Amino acid sequence: MTEPVTETHKVKILWDINIQTDHVIEHRHPDIVVVKDNKMALLMNITVPGDTRVEEKQQEKIDIYQN
Repeated sequence: MTEPVTETHKVKILWDINIQTDHVIEHRHPDIVVVKDNKMALLMNITVPGDTRVEEKQQEKIDIYQN
């Protein structure tokens, strides 16, 4: 089983954790968050659709994280 937090002195990787925000955001649970030097965060949301649903899944991810 993967640990929810892995970190070194420069990078912290969060997996499957809700992100705390200062206002209500319905979709605040990205799959992976990489935080570098406590200054920059890269949010990753992963989907593995079938070949015929790539565009549908891409638009779904854009729609839920629009805010």
